Amino acid sequence: AEWVRPCRCRGSTKWVHQACLQRWVDEKQRGNSTARVACPQCNAEYLIVFPNLGPVVYVLDLADRLISKACPFAAAGIMVGSIYWTAVTYGAVTVMQVVGHKEGLDVMERADPLFLLIGLPTIPVMLILGMIRW
Repeated sequence: AEWVRPCRCRGSTKWVHQACLQRWVDEKQRGNSTARVACPQCNAEYLIVFPNLGPVVYVLDLADRLISKACPFAAAGIMVGSIYWTAVTYGAVTVMQVVGHKEGLDVMERADPLFLLIGLPTIPVMLILGMIRW
């Protein structure tokens, strides 16, 4: 292991293993690479210099940040879309069961699409609200 002198300490604590120091700094930073770390004996702050990252790492880091910002919105959109589509399907099946399969399809084919997009998902909502004793 390579020996380094990271601070102003003297005596037996003057030289430390590079790998041991890096592990200790990692433990102190706890995943936050911008956190400041100082020597516990002499209080000298360690200056940590990272190697230059190539363009591939920069692009991957940028993609990671974009994905981490977009994922909550995408997950919420998928969840809302799934609930909406389930309600539309349940409403359509309910219409076909109430008036009959063929007649229900005829009614929905002749209806205004905007009315179907708004009306069909309200059917399960109203059925659930109808079960509540007000």
